[in-house]
Amino acid sequence: MEITILAFALLIPVIFLLILFGWLMPVSLIISAAAAKVQVTPLDLIGMRFRGVNPHTVVKAVIRLKQAGIEPEPDKPGNQPQPEKYDGNDEEMLDLIRIEAFYHNPPTLHRLEAHQLAGGNPDQVANGLIEAKKRKISLAFKDACSIDIGGGNVMRVVAALEEARKRNVELDIDKAISIELALSKNSTGSSR
Repeated sequence: MEITILAFALLIPVIFLLILFGWLMPVSLIISAAAAKVQVTPLDLIGMRFRGVNPHTVVKAVIRLKQAGIEPEPDKPGNQPQPEKYDGNDEEMLDLIRIEAFYHNPPTLHRLEAHQLAGGNPDQVANGLIEAKKRKISLAFKDACSIDIGGGNVMRVVAALEEARKRNVELDIDKAISIELALSKNSTGSSR
């Protein structure tokens, strides 16, 4: 009788820890990401949970972008760091080059996580970028994020650019973004 009670007393914390571990690190998400060849580590998922980000939303958006063949360009245009010439034997130099490259072009996963932390919707950004690619419209990742953060609709901007192209009207991306953000600002301002 005492062994049974002891077994149950030990089993309850183990079950609790397994449930907590499953919540912190959804294994199905890691498997889905691995199948799509998206790099997601368990620490990424645990970090997202602690930062208050829904890992399912972010990872699934990254998977959809990867499957569509969309890879964001570096955030900092202009002079990208060039690897310094070295004899190939300096591991410290290789590490510094890798860190510099990561700083200038973080993975899509971290960009979408930051976007969600800023109040954006990774699904809307992914949908807009995929639709822009289908319609052969050049829409940068940072532009899609700025539309979404500004309260605009990325799909509506893509549709406006497509319509302008069909009608042979010159409408550059910056003008389309400013129009969308002004419209979204007016629509939220008038509803108050």
